Amino acid sequence: MNSADVVNDYQPPYFDLVPSDPSFDDMKHVVCTSQLRPTLPACWTNDQVSLGLCLLFSTKFFHPPSEPDGKGIASFMQSLHVLQQKITKHLK
Repeated sequence: MNSADVVNDYQPPYFDLVPSDPSFDDMKHVVCTSQLRPTLPACWTNDQVSLGLCLLFSTKFFHPPSEPDGKGIASFMQSLHVLQQKITKHLK
């Protein structure tokens, strides 16, 4: 067994930023007011597929939306399509 085979215990998003049973106000403060995003586990960067998803999420979800008219969603869908093509090519 190598370090890539280690499975970490589940931790819910924002576990390090809110109490174990957060209230709606706790979550609203962390996500909306402070605009913090959950910590991504280091193991998600161990392979190309997980790393691609991390990069996609960090660029599309971890920043406040700048295009509320739907262009952000279209851009996300295009990025997801490109990632899907790369994954398909990688698996062949």
